This record gives sequence, C-alpha cells and structure tokens, in this order.
Amino acid sequence: MSICEDNGWKYMIVHKEKSIPYIQKEFEALLPLAPENHRRTRVGPQREIKRDYRWINDISYVDTDDN
Repeated sequence: MSICEDNGWKYMIVHKEKSIPYIQKEFEALLPLAPENHRRTRVGPQREIKRDYRWINDISYVDTDDN
C-alpha cells in the first residue's frame, strides 16, 4: 500500500470476511455513513447472478509484520 501511496496510485483492497476482525468492525460501523457506496449488478446469460458491492474509503491499517 505504501508503494501505491508514494507513487500517487489508486488501489483497492478486497477484504476477506473474518481475516482482520478490527477492519471488519470498522467497515460495518462506517457503512451507514456512506449509503452511496453501494452497487448492485446482475450478470450471466439470463442475468441470474446477483452481485452486491459495498465499500468504504480510507480505513486505516497498520501492518504489524512490517510488510
């Protein structure tokens, strides 16, 4: 992430549920404050697959392993 930030690059991290609990808690707490950060789509030959995207920008993360 710091390489991206140092170069002014935009990036997105996909969080796997339960992998970092404090990030999940912060995400859930901030969701009601950004209802516009939501998108629903349908894909597939008959649009039978539903996808629901939600996001929050600028959640802080400190790598405890210095990676």
